[in-house]
Amino acid sequence: MTATYIALVQFAFRAETPHIALFLMCAVLPWAWFTAATNDALMSLKRNRGRLLSFRVNATIFPLADVLATLVRYVASLAVFLALLLYYGIRPSPELVWLPVLILVQGLFATGVALWLSVLQVYVEDTANIWRLTTRVWFFLGPSIYALSQVPAHIAWWLWWNPFTVIFHGYRAIWIRGEPPLMNHLLITSCIAVVFCTSGYIFIRRVQQRITLSL
Repeated sequence: MTATYIALVQFAFRAETPHIALFLMCAVLPWAWFTAATNDALMSLKRNRGRLLSFRVNATIFPLADVLATLVRYVASLAVFLALLLYYGIRPSPELVWLPVLILVQGLFATGVALWLSVLQVYVEDTANIWRLTTRVWFFLGPSIYALSQVPAHIAWWLWWNPFTVIFHGYRAIWIRGEPPLMNHLLITSCIAVVFCTSGYIFIRRVQQRITLSL
């Protein structure tokens, strides 16, 4: 996927981006985690229908388990990214202490989205197809294969409300530039993640009985 985007950026867009592979992987890897987590969790309630019908179990554990399982794969993929970082001659900076914070914020946001989607899939069969289309478009609504500096200021202002603008920018800051994430934007994104996660948990707990009857 990274190789495809490198070809697109350098040959189709003719953009000159330093450390292009690192720049793109700072978006591709976290996005792959998000899409894998939400796509897996989306079907989690239906996939565990037998357990929900047979035992008194908190339904939230099934979407959460999918998010955590994909998190393990994401952390493993960072080993490849670290090797590429050393290949480019970039040494990890002390700002890497912010990495767990970014992972936590993204994990909370992914969990919140996963909780909402898992319930929606019970009632709307086309949720999976709609979500796959949504994520394909969403990836390009953040600075995934382009830098924010290439975007006009009046458009870039709106892009900051996209949580993944902050997440992509934060990963690039700590990995490539040796800088901390932008605190004001990270705080707003953290609040959005907490709201999604909390509301998703409360909602799925309130409708669990009805979900069980609909499975």
